[in-house]
Amino acid sequence: MFKKNLILFTLFVFVGFSGYSQVNKTLPYYPFIETSIRNKTNLIDAGRTASELKQQAEKEGNEVVKARMHFYEMLIKDLRTEDTLYFKNSAFIDSIITEPSSSGKMRSIMHLLQAKRLLIFRNKIKRFSNSKYEVQGNLKNYTTLKGQDQDSIIDYHFQEALQHAPSLDADKNDLMWLTSFSDVFMFKPRFSDIIMAEKVGYALTKGRFNEEQWLEKSRELLALPAGQFLATLQEEAKKTDVKSAVLKEYYQWMILNKAIPENSAFIETLVRKYIYLQNPSDSIVNNTYQNYLRTATSSPFDMVKAHSVYQLCLILQTEGSKYFDQDFNPDLKAKNTEALQL
Repeated sequence: MFKKNLILFTLFVFVGFSGYSQVNKTLPYYPFIETSIRNKTNLIDAGRTASELKQQAEKEGNEVVKARMHFYEMLIKDLRTEDTLYFKNSAFIDSIITEPSSSGKMRSIMHLLQAKRLLIFRNKIKRFSNSKYEVQGNLKNYTTLKGQDQDSIIDYHFQEALQHAPSLDADKNDLMWLTSFSDVFMFKPRFSDIIMAEKVGYALTKGRFNEEQWLEKSRELLALPAGQFLATLQEEAKKTDVKSAVLKEYYQWMILNKAIPENSAFIETLVRKYIYLQNPSDSIVNNTYQNYLRTATSSPFDMVKAHSVYQLCLILQTEGSKYFDQDFNPDLKAKNTEALQL
C-alpha cells in the first residue's frame, strides 16, 4: 500500500489553484501584508510596510524582494482606488522594463507581471468602457488592444520573461509569490517553471479540444507509453490551431525539465490529466487513463506515484459511489475496494 502521507500531501496540491502563494514564515512582514490584501483590511499599514521593505531591499541590492514589494503596493492600490486606475497602478512595470539600468532579473520579473496584468484585464468584468482605463502620459496604451493584438502582447511579455529566466533560476529568494498556480507544484519550481505554469494557464483560456477529432486524439495520446507520448506531443505542439496551444506549452515545459527526469515525469502526469478531463465521460478515455494511472503508481518517482494514486482514487471513488444506486453492482464494489487498497 502506498504511503498515506503522500496521498494526504496531494490533497493540498491538487484541490485547486490559489491566488496567493505560501509565505515564508521567517519573514514576519510578508504574512501581514498578504493577509491584509487577501482580507482587504489594514491596507494603509500594509502599504506603508511594503514601501519600507522596498526601500530596505533597494539598499541591500535585493531585486527580487524589491520587485515583490512593488507587486504588493500595486495590489493594495488596486483595492484602495477606483477600477479605472488599473493601469496607472501598474505603470511602474513598463517604467522598469524600459529603464536602461534595470537588470535582467528585474526585467524578467516585470515582463511576467505585465503578461499576467494584461491577461487579467482581458478577462475581467469591467465596470466601464476600455477607454476609461487609459492613462494619459503612460508609456503604452493597452486599452485599445483587442483579439490577436492583445494575445500577441501577452505572448511577447511571457517570452521576454523566459529569455531572462536563467538569471533567476538559481536565485535563493522565494519566488512563489509570482505564481497564480502554487498548488500545482510538488517540486520546488525554478523561475522558468513558474513562467511555464502561467503560460499553460494562459493557453487554457484560449479553448478546449472536445470535438470528435480530438476525442480520437485524446484516446491515442493517453494510450502511449512515456517515450512515444513525448514524441507525439512534439508533433501536436507544431500545429497552430488553438486547441493545440495547451499541449504546446506543456510540451515546452517538459523539455525545459528534460535534465530533471522526476520533474518532467510529473509534468507528464499533468498533461495526461488535462487530456483526460476534456472527455472524462468517454469510456475509452476513462479506461485508458485509469490504466496509465495504475502503471504510474509503480513509478520510481514519488511525485508521480502520489499524483497517480490521488487521481486514481478520485475516479474509483466517483464510480464506486454508484454502487447502491445500481442494485449493488459487484463491479462497482470492486472500485471501492481497489481505492482502499491503493
